Amino acid sequence: MSQKVTALEQEVERLTDEAELENLRREKQHLESELERAERESATYVTEVRELKDLLTELQTRLDGSYTEAIRQNEELTLLKTQLTETLSKLEAEENERQKVAGDLYKAQQSVDLIQGELSKVTDNADDLIENSSLSSQREEIDRKEKMTAGLGQTVTELQQLLQTVSRQLTKRQEGEADKDLPKV
Repeated sequence: MSQKVTALEQEVERLTDEAELENLRREKQHLESELERAERESATYVTEVRELKDLLTELQTRLDGSYTEAIRQNEELTLLKTQLTETLSKLEAEENERQKVAGDLYKAQQSVDLIQGELSKVTDNADDLIENSSLSSQREEIDRKEKMTAGLGQTVTELQQLLQTVSRQLTKRQEGEADKDLPKV
């Protein structure tokens, strides 16, 4: 019987060892599958990190490009502001000059009108002197006054033509600038 007991004990021991071995095998398989799953997850994380790094690099490149473009546009805007300021200054100076010329034109027209009035008086006086006088010295004076009147008449005509030319140029210039101010379609 003791042999039987020993045999039974050995059998129990063997079965226990097999059960333990089976448990160890299951535990090993479970750990291997966990390891594989962890390796897959690790590979996924590595891939995701790599993709995120690539995306971050791309975004940084875009940001740098946007910054460069913003600087370029700012410089362009500064240049345009400077040009606009210069243009406005020129326009103000031209407007002041136009107003001055218009004032001078008005004064010149008044002077021409005054000269024409004086010429008319001199001509009328000369005609009266010719009718009332028979002396040769008066005749010479009248001839001199007629020549002077004719010269002044010519000067008045030239001044009137010059005033008309300046007036036309001012009108053309104002029309040309008005066309510049219209929006281009």
